[in-house]
Amino acid sequence: MRQVTFLDLDDTLLQTRHKCPPGEPIEAVAWQRDGEPMSYMTSRQKAFLDRMESLGSLVFVTARTTDSLRRVRLPKNAWHVTSFGAAIRTPDGHPFIAYNHAVIADLQPVLAILEDLKKQLHDASMGTGVRVRLIDDEGLPVYIVAKHPGGRGSALDPLESFARTILPPQFFLHRNGNNLALVPQVVAKERAVRYLIETTFPATEWTSLGVGDSHTDGPFLACCDWRIVPSNSQLSRRLDHRYPPETT
Repeated sequence: MRQVTFLDLDDTLLQTRHKCPPGEPIEAVAWQRDGEPMSYMTSRQKAFLDRMESLGSLVFVTARTTDSLRRVRLPKNAWHVTSFGAAIRTPDGHPFIAYNHAVIADLQPVLAILEDLKKQLHDASMGTGVRVRLIDDEGLPVYIVAKHPGGRGSALDPLESFARTILPPQFFLHRNGNNLALVPQVVAKERAVRYLIETTFPATEWTSLGVGDSHTDGPFLACCDWRIVPSNSQLSRRLDHRYPPETT
């Protein structure tokens, strides 16, 4: 039986420099549009990725857009799930048409809501230094993200509280450090992973492994036969709190 591994990227396989463990060798693997390094991979992460690649097929499952993913150095023979599950691309870079068109159709009713939410969050963030953006993937508006350019995640706390008061039922909120996202429910990593398992990597022929760090990764990990969670991640901290060490 063959293996397919579904891997989240940010804070799982790579991260910004200030999140890298001190003293461990790192290398730049993602760049901004101006060519400046954006994210780094440690030697341990590189070894883990190499091991997963040697075991079978790879599917990267990320909140990054297609454009952003092009600026990440990754194995060439991998599938890509982008923008929280809004789109799938094959290893040769072609859109997975049937899936992508289904998501595009489901997004149409919430596009006006996206614009309105973005305006409300932008107005609420005035004077805080937080940047609010409407993220599009290949021209399709998909979700809203707010970040503090200086990395001061605490600046997002009041905005998160406000966002929860205006969040429509068709959306979910994701917060992880200096990243606050409002995402339509029809866009989900779980939806993309389940679709690929049903159409491309059937359980009768493939064993599946999911790797992710955040709360939004949990549902797609649950689609897989096996799950790996990085230590000291958002998900692992939840597990550590739920299952404290036994005392004697």
